Amino acid sequence: ANDKAPTAAQSLISSGVSLVLGSYGSGVSIAAGDTFAAAEVPAIGVTCTNPQVTSECDVYFRICFLDPFQGTVLANFAKSELGATKAYCLAKQGDDYSGGLCNYFIDAFGKDACVYEQFPEGTSDFSTYITNAQNQGCDVFFSPVSTEAQRHPERREGQGPQDLRHHLLSGRRRPRLRQGHQGMDQERRHRPCQQRRQ
Repeated sequence: ANDKAPTAAQSLISSGVSLVLGSYGSGVSIAAGDTFAAAEVPAIGVTCTNPQVTSECDVYFRICFLDPFQGTVLANFAKSELGATKAYCLAKQGDDYSGGLCNYFIDAFGKDACVYEQFPEGTSDFSTYITNAQNQGCDVFFSPVSTEAQRHPERREGQGPQDLRHHLLSGRRRPRLRQGHQGMDQERRHRPCQQRRQ
């Protein structure tokens, strides 16, 4: 939890560490930033993609892509490579990661060409959302989720966007493209690259 981050950060500092790798999540990293800054201990975010991790803390660095970059690239890919003209964007309710990435995707793809919805914690049946995407004429399904969201549309056998012959763009840690046309399943993984400080 984010409220435990300062205590955890202070524990690392008290142990005498000279460098911190992490944390996994952006919220935790942002919450721990002031503690690391006060102790002048540098930290490197490995998978935290929120721009505020580095923009608001001089001692925080990162090795992963930012959310604005990922959202824009995926939107451009959906339009130019998949030929999508209308996108269905599904985020987890109360999740800054999926909500933020959906917003960046929508900004780049075009607000008028996107349908945006949220699913609550504990959702296990995504058939309603998939039906909504189909009924509204969407030809790409964008749903970035963190790894703790275990029951996701692409994981539900027999009710995924692949059964609608739609494209699914998923931003789980390493963005994955799944194409459900004629039984094809493709994966495109983005390799981590050095990210300049923001």
